Amino acid sequence: MKRISFFLFLLFLMSLSQYVFSHGTVIWPPSRIYNCYTNPSTDVCQPCGNAIYNWMGVLQPDTNFGRHQDYVPDGQIASGGNGSGIDFSCLDALTTAWPATRVNHGYIDVKWENTAPHKTQYYKVYITPLNWDPTKPLLWNELLEIGHVGQSPAASFTTIRSFIPDSYVGKRAALVSVWQRDYNESHEAFYAVSDILVDGQGSCNTGDTVGITFTNTTNCDLQYFQNDIVQGSASAGDTYTTEAIVGSEWQAKDTSGTTIDNFTVICEQTNYTSTGNCTGGDHGCNGIPTWSSSYIYVGGDTVTYNGVEYQAKWWTKGDNPEENSGQWDVWKNIGDCINTSSKESLKITSILGSRGRISTIHFQVDVTRKLTMTIRNLSNQVMLTVFENEPKLSGKHKHSFDSKSLPSGIYICVLEGYNGGFTSQKIIIK
Repeated sequence: MKRISFFLFLLFLMSLSQYVFSHGTVIWPPSRIYNCYTNPSTDVCQPCGNAIYNWMGVLQPDTNFGRHQDYVPDGQIASGGNGSGIDFSCLDALTTAWPATRVNHGYIDVKWENTAPHKTQYYKVYITPLNWDPTKPLLWNELLEIGHVGQSPAASFTTIRSFIPDSYVGKRAALVSVWQRDYNESHEAFYAVSDILVDGQGSCNTGDTVGITFTNTTNCDLQYFQNDIVQGSASAGDTYTTEAIVGSEWQAKDTSGTTIDNFTVICEQTNYTSTGNCTGGDHGCNGIPTWSSSYIYVGGDTVTYNGVEYQAKWWTKGDNPEENSGQWDVWKNIGDCINTSSKESLKITSILGSRGRISTIHFQVDVTRKLTMTIRNLSNQVMLTVFENEPKLSGKHKHSFDSKSLPSGIYICVLEGYNGGFTSQKIIIK
């Protein structure tokens, strides 16, 4: 009798361990495993059996610094290479029977639920190639990266803002999402495949009128400008609702006239938020916000702290710039604020990334300076240096370069000057 009880206890521990060491999946658009968990009677889910009740457990326990292709073979991406020891191979079934969630093209928020939150190295979202055939195996080298979140603290829910190109309208596709835990804690990674059908959602085009809301979560009053003409305002914590033309450019400025944010109105987005601390300028910083430990900053954001200007290299929250501005740290020391008045103003006006891999970038410079242009991935790694410390006269410029060395994906084009000027814009390489 004791032997039977001990055996049953072992079975209980084994079943419990499946949940203790399970952590999360994509709940929108729902991953295959989450679809099966919420709709277990679906025919395509029947081969999964009880594995669907461990919907948060599609993982690899050690990816050796994110070497996913070495541990999750082509054709086994949906099952995560069965790295958890649970048989998820049913998720790799080559069939059109997987339920596809209808989503719109353009920006899409991919949402993870993490039943056991951990610090994150990154989240990445990929999309299958155009005219993808679900009866063929998923291949890593065919995936196009469309979304990314960098290092971040543990969270039960995480949203990855991603971008589906217009060319996918009317197409069936799959999103492949990867959650890589912080390397300092674990090299464990989780995988999710979400089947989607991309809608055009009809008739929204540049020039159409749409309703939008500006939300002011700064600590100051903001005015909202369209074509340099003030349209409305919102005090700290309030909103301003109006109608705008798709494709129009808006700016949010504080009462001193300093630009806090720039917005381009698009069809798929109705809420535009300004976040940050507007105080600053006591040390000649020209209205640059003072660093706040409670705000989230992303690559390119500038702040001041103790009379010095800093620029964020990637996502950060709570990292004191003065203490985290070394070569490998998140903040870049731009210099004393009293010198910022001579900093050049840079602007990338347009980018064309072509299938022939010749990309053309138009930009403006208001002061003759030496400039550097780089193409970076969504982890802020430099993938290509277009030019470095080249003298550029004030005025408009056009620069073309061969981007064939870059895999298909979404990148950031960064233009920066010797004296701290910085601007960036998304570029899609097909």
